[in-house]
Amino acid sequence: MRLFILLIVAVLLLGCLGTAKEPLPPLDVPKEYIVMENPVPHTDASVAQGKRLYAIYCTVCHGEMGEGKGEFEKSLGKRPGDLTRAIHERTDGELYYVTMKGFKKEMLPYENLLKPEEIWHLINYMHTLS
Repeated sequence: MRLFILLIVAVLLLGCLGTAKEPLPPLDVPKEYIVMENPVPHTDASVAQGKRLYAIYCTVCHGEMGEGKGEFEKSLGKRPGDLTRAIHERTDGELYYVTMKGFKKEMLPYENLLKPEEIWHLINYMHTLS
């Protein structure tokens, strides 16, 4: 019986180790953005606006659920960021900066396509993806 219990514990521990996720890539974000808070209140109207913008600009790469499983995943050569993780591991200011300026050559900057308020609406919607 003791051997059986040890075997079950070992299987559970190995299962937990196998599900560990790699850390998100480091960002080069200015300090003023890291501490920046979203000035747009998280309301139903803001989330609806963010959802509309997300469908237009983000779904094709990040997928409907934000997990990085969009239509372009295979053609990009690298899986886009998982927003369901980023929303918990990044500040709103970091998400704003990356959306505005882009990320390396992997994500286009949206500062010329979206107004600042629209980016904040997107971030409010991203919080619903987790």
